[in-house]
Amino acid sequence: PAFESAVKKHFAPGTYDLLRKNCNSFSDTALQLITGKRLDEKYRRLEALGHRVDKKVSLVQRATAGAYAPNPRAGGFDPCLAARSCHREVSAAADGPARVPLCC
Repeated sequence: PAFESAVKKHFAPGTYDLLRKNCNSFSDTALQLITGKRLDEKYRRLEALGHRVDKKVSLVQRATAGAYAPNPRAGGFDPCLAARSCHREVSAAADGPARVPLCC
């Protein structure tokens, strides 16, 4: 229950974004909490590149003829910060530090 409650705060309905906060973001955050390791770089690389390019020249927005628009509710999301926040909440609910150290 503490894990689910902590994670839900960072992945609320309406906060999904194709490039900035997606299923890989959730997996990265959850893996950090469960195993202490991040999602493999190969799964994060393409979306990171897409986000950087779209931020500079709106490439994804242009390629999708405007079908993709950045979700302002996903702006600034960072899986490491989310994992740290969840880690603190889960640790507090367990009356002590979580057993798995975070990697970032």
